[in-house]
Amino acid sequence: MPLNFVMQTIRDEKGNAIPAWKAFWGTFGASNQLLAALALVGVTVWLVTTRPGSRVWLVAFLPATFMFVVSSWALVRAVLDGWVWRTPGTHAAVPVVALVLIVLSAMMAPETLRALFFGKDGGEGAAEAAGESPAS
Repeated sequence: MPLNFVMQTIRDEKGNAIPAWKAFWGTFGASNQLLAALALVGVTVWLVTTRPGSRVWLVAFLPATFMFVVSSWALVRAVLDGWVWRTPGTHAAVPVVALVLIVLSAMMAPETLRALFFGKDGGEGAAEAAGESPAS
């Protein structure tokens, strides 16, 4: 099925034919950055647990936060382009894929905070286990 979308030719705002893979390129880039942010979240949790009392975890957490916010905004723009503004050259599947990625990234944010500050069952999170306070 994905091959069917990629092999289609669509029209841009000037009526010129463009390959569908170019329409998906922005969504692919945003999903790639979300994956990198997820990897940095894993590194952040590891740093918090292996370096107690240190703030070295911010080296991974701050870029992860930036990548998460910017990628999520790019996905929101993809949804707006396809469904609200109806930008010419936007493939019909792009906002659907973007919306799925938005939902997945929205699920990732609270899981990250829970892993860092609250633990699995509301108990001690990685930050508390390492001697950090949640506010610091």
